[in-house]
Amino acid sequence: AATTDALADELRRIPMLADLAAADLAWIADACAVRTLAAGDELFAQGAPAEWMYLGLAGTLETRRAGAPPGAPVYAFGAGEIFGALPFSRMQTFPAAGVATSAARVACFPRARFPA
Repeated sequence: AATTDALADELRRIPMLADLAAADLAWIADACAVRTLAAGDELFAQGAPAEWMYLGLAGTLETRRAGAPPGAPVYAFGAGEIFGALPFSRMQTFPAAGVATSAARVACFPRARFPA
């Protein structure tokens, strides 16, 4: 419960979640797995199933598409943002790899929980 409460407090800093009731934030936090990444670590691979919605807690990440010039980002995201498979999105696979450009922490909410 203490871990869920701490994560719920972090999630409240995300503008899209700031106005949610405490019970709703706790439900989201309880469903999330938290990933800690070092710069250069991959959060998701290009072509991987889009089974997660990511909630940026700290740091920055960017997407990189195979065959693009080295370091050319497709999309950058970070703390305070929501990215990945958003609710009711048609995206089935990630069109690019998600790579940390700094130390980062991301809460991963499973797409399977979207209907709830």
